[in-house]
Amino acid sequence: MGIKDFWQAGQVALSANRLADRAFYAQVAEEMRQGIRDEALWLMAYEQASGDETQTRANYIGLRVRALKDEAVIMGAVADAQKPVEPAKPEATPPLQTPPVVDVSIIKVTITIIGMTWAIMWIAYVLAS
Repeated sequence: MGIKDFWQAGQVALSANRLADRAFYAQVAEEMRQGIRDEALWLMAYEQASGDETQTRANYIGLRVRALKDEAVIMGAVADAQKPVEPAKPEATPPLQTPPVVDVSIIKVTITIIGMTWAIMWIAYVLAS
């Protein structure tokens, strides 16, 4: 995976998160329109706002969206935990490979050439001394 692919995957993940956030905010808006309210979260928002009603509503929205995200994460983890685990499949044993056939005559020729080279070098050394 190249840098471009990695960056693109990150952009897709960010876009998916923004779409999920939008759905969570829409759910909170619908709950508020229907008068549904999580009292514990409302009290937390009220405390954070020091009693200011407008700030309490703004804080409540953020807290409720965070709670919905947490619920989604937990539900996803529960669903994953309930999936049956498939036993690991044994790896296939690769077929035995026959070793390559070595042409012995090439080795003999190579050794002969190396020997002759050493012999020539030795003769040159002796003659030079």
